[in-house]
Amino acid sequence: MYQSNLRFLNFNSQLLKSNLMGNSAERSLAVLLPYGFSAAERYPTAWFLDGYFGNGISMISDPGPLEQSFCERIMTLQKEGIMPRALSVFPDCSTRWGGSQYLDSSVNGPFLSHLVDELVPFVDSVFPTWTEANQRIITGHSSGGYGALMVALLRPGIFGSVIASAADSAFELSMRPEFNIAAITIKKAGSIKQFLTQFFAQNQPSKSSKNDFMTLMTLCMASCYSPNPKSSDLIELPFLLDSLEIRDDIWNQWLAWDPLNIMMKNAKNLKSLRHLHLDVGSEDEFCAQFGHRAMAQILFNAEIPHVSTEFNGGHYGTSARYRFRFEQLTAAWSKSKT
Repeated sequence: MYQSNLRFLNFNSQLLKSNLMGNSAERSLAVLLPYGFSAAERYPTAWFLDGYFGNGISMISDPGPLEQSFCERIMTLQKEGIMPRALSVFPDCSTRWGGSQYLDSSVNGPFLSHLVDELVPFVDSVFPTWTEANQRIITGHSSGGYGALMVALLRPGIFGSVIASAADSAFELSMRPEFNIAAITIKKAGSIKQFLTQFFAQNQPSKSSKNDFMTLMTLCMASCYSPNPKSSDLIELPFLLDSLEIRDDIWNQWLAWDPLNIMMKNAKNLKSLRHLHLDVGSEDEFCAQFGHRAMAQILFNAEIPHVSTEFNGGHYGTSARYRFRFEQLTAAWSKSKT
């Protein structure tokens, strides 16, 4: 049933043209029409941001543990009244190295601006949507959760509800421990360029070894947090390959993008949200639970209304939690006067 409600659109981004990384400006956008769709009605929009190495469409392609696709879950939640009857939008903000963190980067391209300034008005021009911020939801898991928070913190007034699941945060705990793997793997390959050549020469790069995958992710984070257009590698690593000594100037650039630091500075941008929910597993393998707890404390101290929840589980296989997350959102919307 849901397949007849799926629309796939091609979008030629003007903002992403001529980026130094060579990321394509041609983007595919998947849109799931709401349950009981009628062109005569207007609908809220729910934007789903995929995690690292995802491209939006990969979310709707995942059959899930019970062979129920993500789209089928959304349609079921809407049919049961647990989720608002919204257009569900799945943007592609992937890059050659796996992801953009939904940020503007001098080497990857301006993906935050692409999402907010190009895709949001594009969807509103094609489909019968409500265009007010309080009728827009943005949600995501892992890097997608990070992206949802960044959009709300850096571009307030576009989305009125935010659901962030296991968002990348507390970089000292979540990212710094992976530097040793990257240093060893890059040194073994000979250089960053040689590592990348070897990585993408594999028959199935997406099924590479854990060390290779984590090394690529570290390089990808550098393209987002410490890009350097003047470097032949286009990035600066926050550590030295030989000694693993931290380069404080570069590491501080990374820390500046930690949601904990951005939230401390920009918490006021969240005051107008209709709903804000942080959800994370108490056994998250990337320490997201510690970042979420710290963010919840910042929000509490700033008197920002929010919901912060934890569940028994880790980082992966948590899409079933969307039922609970949308229950929280629908309850908040029913109490809201806006």
